[in-house]
Amino acid sequence: MSRSSFVDPNLGLAVLQSLISEKVVTAPDWEAVTAAHPPTRSHPNEPARAALLDVLAGYSADVSGLTRLRLNRWTYAMTSACSGQYSSGFGQVFDLTSLAGIELCPELRSIEVASAFRVADLEPLTGLGHLESISIEHAPDVTDWSPLLRIPALRRVTAPVDAEVAAQLVERGVEVSRPGWLAPLMAHPGWPADPVQAAKLLRVPAADGEHTSDPFPDDNLGLAVLHSLIIEGRVSTPDWGALKAANADLDDDDEYDEDEDYDSDYELNTGVLIDVLGLLAEQRALFPDLTELTWEAAQDIQFACYTYWNGECDTFHLKSLAGIEQCFGLRSLDLELFGVADLEPLTRLPRLEKVQIDYAPNVTDWSPLLRIPTLRVVKASLDEATAAELLSRGVRVLDDFGLLVGTADPRLAELRLSRLEAGLLHKEPDDQQEWIRVHDRIDAPADIDTAEAVVVARYRLAEEGAEPRLADALVRLGTMQAAREHWYAAEPALRQAIEILRRLTEADQVTRGPELGAALEALGEQYWLRDEAWGEAIAVYRGLADIDLPRFGPRLADLCGRLAAGRTTAFALERVEVLRRLVAADPEYTADLAASCDALSEVIRTSSRDDETMAAHSELLATYRSLADADPDGDHTKLVDELLRLAQWLTPQGRNEEALAAQTEAAAVCQRLADRDFARHAGTLRSVLARLGVMLSEFGHPDEALATQERVVAVCRRNDSTEPDTELDQALHTLANRLTDVGRHQDALAVQEHRVTTHRECANDQNDLASALTAYGRCLAHLGRADDAMAAWQDSLAIWRRLAELEPDRYRDNLVSALISVSVGLGELGREDDALPFKVEVVDILDQPEQDSPGVLGLALNNLACGLSDLGRHDEALPTSTRAVTVLRGEEGAASPNRFTLALALASAAEVRLAARRDLDAALDSVTEAVTMYEEFAVRWPGRFSTGLAERRATLAGVLDALGRGEPVGQR
Repeated sequence: MSRSSFVDPNLGLAVLQSLISEKVVTAPDWEAVTAAHPPTRSHPNEPARAALLDVLAGYSADVSGLTRLRLNRWTYAMTSACSGQYSSGFGQVFDLTSLAGIELCPELRSIEVASAFRVADLEPLTGLGHLESISIEHAPDVTDWSPLLRIPALRRVTAPVDAEVAAQLVERGVEVSRPGWLAPLMAHPGWPADPVQAAKLLRVPAADGEHTSDPFPDDNLGLAVLHSLIIEGRVSTPDWGALKAANADLDDDDEYDEDEDYDSDYELNTGVLIDVLGLLAEQRALFPDLTELTWEAAQDIQFACYTYWNGECDTFHLKSLAGIEQCFGLRSLDLELFGVADLEPLTRLPRLEKVQIDYAPNVTDWSPLLRIPTLRVVKASLDEATAAELLSRGVRVLDDFGLLVGTADPRLAELRLSRLEAGLLHKEPDDQQEWIRVHDRIDAPADIDTAEAVVVARYRLAEEGAEPRLADALVRLGTMQAAREHWYAAEPALRQAIEILRRLTEADQVTRGPELGAALEALGEQYWLRDEAWGEAIAVYRGLADIDLPRFGPRLADLCGRLAAGRTTAFALERVEVLRRLVAADPEYTADLAASCDALSEVIRTSSRDDETMAAHSELLATYRSLADADPDGDHTKLVDELLRLAQWLTPQGRNEEALAAQTEAAAVCQRLADRDFARHAGTLRSVLARLGVMLSEFGHPDEALATQERVVAVCRRNDSTEPDTELDQALHTLANRLTDVGRHQDALAVQEHRVTTHRECANDQNDLASALTAYGRCLAHLGRADDAMAAWQDSLAIWRRLAELEPDRYRDNLVSALISVSVGLGELGREDDALPFKVEVVDILDQPEQDSPGVLGLALNNLACGLSDLGRHDEALPTSTRAVTVLRGEEGAASPNRFTLALALASAAEVRLAARRDLDAALDSVTEAVTMYEEFAVRWPGRFSTGLAERRATLAGVLDALGRGEPVGQR
């Protein structure tokens, strides 16, 4: 296991955090990690993250035994170690984006993720044999939940699963529930027992078809009504402190440890929300008495439900006005309609005179206002047709600046100036110090001049050349308002400026294009408009860069980088392309190019489109190669990392030769680096070569795999340590296997004999000696030296039995592995009688209530069934073989299908039935399924499965012959 074992490094960090929280391993010395890799301006702190992944690599055995993966929130220690110097936390760059590699935790039974989950593909979960429980609070990128149906051990799911998959899971006996606020809501004493009433509260369809809560479908509209009743003095102010105290423990998660620094004040307290909505329901008789409905941020009722709400999320945004007709006495509305799209409910308010809507981005149809006969004043961003019609009826219409619409009265300038000046100078006493700071930053006379310029420019549109002046004035006004975070005034000003500048740019791209780009950038500073505004700005700068790259290229690259931070692959890729062009003209941009490549590497991990990912990899490789060519003696580790990422991405897609080429190039670059500084790069060279050897072996190149492993051994031998070298020992073991693959059994024996001798000389190395003896025995068996092999295996088993007796939980699995290896070796020697007792012993050890290794048990049962069949004991072999398949399919206990082992067991079941000449139809079904699976495996891993596929096809032909069909198998 290495730091790159997980496609997403954050998954590795989550595994490490889970091992620590489960007290499986000791937490690293966080202060030492920070001291060794101090925070920099970059985010995240990649060196610190890499160091922690190296720590995880040392716990490979613990990783494989992890039963519970939890990421309810990143711990403070992990955040501090891995965040940049100016970071306030993890942010999106530490979201989980891929579950690839999670199969390294085959014993997982529970996965809990409360946040930071940006994974799109759940398929890797299907390889977890023991997974029983999944809890995912938010999964915005998951569109296909069907992989959950292929986890047979699954018993509980808490996730936003789509209705179709949820129904199928429930039908299979899986407990399915919704995440987040639902669980504590249903646990609250006030939750209605009546299913219809409960459905209303949840806003999901009930049996009678009703789907609205009582009294308002949108809880936030209910909060706004209660808030307004309190403001008008019609309802006494509740004791917010008492409400919070009564629900203090409602949202506590018993699974949180004290050291995880969890505080429920930083999320919506659903207990308080239920109680507040209960108070609202009690006041229904007062709804018609309400005359003014107001709702904006920073109200007491909001902080009662969510103590530290910062106003940046949509928790309290109004989403619907449905039900507002219950307040038919309303005369005035002053609302922020972030999530509302339909104004039709307002037409059911017979006394409504004034409507002030500060922000309504989703409203496209303002015509319902025309159907309110009592309307007298409207302040909103209306479309021209609606505004004109209201004006014709005598309604006063004000725009977002508070200016009257539809008249050219010069006195409007004075009106605007007086309002703006009053707004600048009128501050509450508590805000006086803050106002002094604001006033120092924004000069009041300049603000007034800007506002006046807007007004005056509007009246001079008929004059030639007035549009540029108006656009300039609007940009200045919008920028001024944005600097004071008055976004509701800033956005319409900037949008009007942009509309004008678009027309001007069509006529004069070079002069007006930069102004349009700047205005769009200013608009994009509002995060909810970023993609729209900056996307258009990039298109503008792209055209300008084609005309003058040195002038506009840096601006284009910078803006692409800012959007790429939002995980947009295309913009990250374009940033690299632009900077490569700039570097070709001016090497000063080399550092920026390197940083852009790092950013693109992060973005690649979130892309779900293969064409985008491949294009990004190609661009990164071209860039890193060009940088390496320009500086042959430089540090080219980023080129190595990118080649490894490409190889890792290509392999699961079956693009073996391309993956092999990338891995081979990475090894060549590592070799050049190690030739210059062996001490620094030896570890990377060793791991890259080792992975290359594995790929060569799996892809059907045994001779090249052997040569590569010899290089691995050579690297390990340069270690000057006098202590036993674990890396060298493992490399020698692999070398022996590679020698065996090419038929050089005598050479393989010499290597294993050397390992045994080395470990015998180290008295404290008994477990390694036992492993070496087992492998040594296999080499002797390959040479036909059965008695010598048996002696080596007996020595190995004696050590493992002694260790397992002393520490059964630690060494029982090692004993089982050794027994399996010995039985297989004896079988290869044709001594099935001698092998059978070892196979029986393995099953006896594993088939105990306290044991929970169904995958290994299934393999052991399969081996036993084959042995019994070979000895002609068919009555015992048949049920044993059937049970092996059952266990591996996950139909017994909590097992999950390991597809490789299951395919082998299916083939063996057919062979056992064929040998006994019983149940041949069942044998045909089993071997047909096995052949299908082996065909899939052989395409992706020809070196490992081509021979096995041929054997499975031969079994299929034998079964068909026994059935009298004799149909040719052929190449399927």
